[in-house]
Amino acid sequence: MTLSQRCGHRVICRVEFFATTSPGLEDLACREIERLTGGSAVPDVAKVFFQADIRSVYLLHLKASLLNKIFIALCRRSFTKLDDLYRIAKGVESKANFFNQALTIVVM
Repeated sequence: MTLSQRCGHRVICRVEFFATTSPGLEDLACREIERLTGGSAVPDVAKVFFQADIRSVYLLHLKASLLNKIFIALCRRSFTKLDDLYRIAKGVESKANFFNQALTIVVM
């Protein structure tokens, strides 16, 4: 099932993303994301977290000058043991079902 099928053609789905940026530019990158998407953004070290619809992400790719790469955040959790990490990663599989099967998901 593709994202447009899951969300419906007339519904705008907001997805959690993060974008990398150069260290020290996080606040400026937040303002740029907020200006271009109309949403809010949260700075972190060399990255910015935000929610946006897919159309806004295309706009960011075209017009943002302070972002390096934009990623979909499938999961953001803390863990202490490898078993916890395995359980969390296994749960991501069910969340990723809305992606087209031709797409590749990379874990970094």
